[in-house]
Amino acid sequence: MTLTFEDDGEAFLSVLALVIGADMIGNLSERDFLLEQLDGIERFGDLTPDELGARLGAVTDKVYGSLPQRDGTLTPEGIGSLLGEVKRTIDPELGRTLVRTTEKLCADGICAPEEDLLAQIRQTFG
Repeated sequence: MTLTFEDDGEAFLSVLALVIGADMIGNLSERDFLLEQLDGIERFGDLTPDELGARLGAVTDKVYGSLPQRDGTLTPEGIGSLLGEVKRTIDPELGRTLVRTTEKLCADGICAPEEDLLAQIRQTFG
């Protein structure tokens, strides 16, 4: 199943939703940290923290509601499909920003699923 995005911001957020959920322990501190990071990215600068939070929530619902899962985790095929569609949607500079943002998000301690996902993100977006 292919996921399509309204714009590059939605595509960007979809990958971050994957990262937050990769360890199956998404929490408010991760979400708050991410919202702080997004506030510093020009693409999201005109949105309030509440608007960013709502948009991230809607994108997360879209991603997990649209792509194939196994035991509550997106399948490798679903992740590959998502990353491919995001790469087609965002420009290379925003892709590099995505890599930096995911690295910061994972810096608090990385588990094996996050490590694997981060490697795929780095490979996809350089």
